[in-house]
Amino acid sequence: MNKTTNSSGKTVYRASAPMRRQDQPKYKSPKPTKKKRNASKEEVKTMRIRLVLMMIVCITPCVFSLVHYNELPEICGFHWDGQGNATFTTTRYFAAFGFNILAAVATMGVHYFSLHGNEDEANAFEALQWLMPIAANVYLPSIICINIQSNDYVRYLVPDLAGLVLVAVGIYFPIYAKEHFHGLPMPWGMLSPSTLSAGSIPKIRQASGIFWIGSGMLVMIITGLFYRYWYFLLLLALVLYLIPYLAARLKKQ
Repeated sequence: MNKTTNSSGKTVYRASAPMRRQDQPKYKSPKPTKKKRNASKEEVKTMRIRLVLMMIVCITPCVFSLVHYNELPEICGFHWDGQGNATFTTTRYFAAFGFNILAAVATMGVHYFSLHGNEDEANAFEALQWLMPIAANVYLPSIICINIQSNDYVRYLVPDLAGLVLVAVGIYFPIYAKEHFHGLPMPWGMLSPSTLSAGSIPKIRQASGIFWIGSGMLVMIITGLFYRYWYFLLLLALVLYLIPYLAARLKKQ
């Protein structure tokens, strides 16, 4: 209200003009606070072990590169269009090892953000942590085979991915203490009640995970050397997967 005086000397109160839109104070909504991920020491240790394993998975295809390194030309194609023409070329060394080194470094970056970001970012990056290891094992052999004009890509890829699956099984299956994983029986669920009461479940779970991880790494490395015998390598991966089940059966008896 504005206080004014009229011609007769009386005090009159008049309504003030409405405040213009640009003069009104702006309302600022409070920014939502994002909680940072508070990982325990045990969780940090597990994630670091997983990081080292994934970086090794990124590097294992380099065995295939070493076998065919002398067959690569000095200038190699790295990316091709739909007609098969190289749109990006690089040196022989980068074609053989560069992509996998970059994949290992990118895996470190994903691990960092999944560990130190807020909860939403950590969950998003944790879902992407297998992207670079899979890309390294799929893309590099294709680069090598195209540049040396070889038809061995599928022969290498099939047992190599079988080894990668073994590594993933070794990392994630021991996390589940249940006797079944989506209908699949676990080795520690095949033991007798007397063995279970002895407190040997954690040891069996840990031993099975380590065995599967080591078996997967072994299959991936051997595949780079003897990929032409891919059917024997697939059979080897299957046998190595079943060994913890056989060990549990023997221990039950």
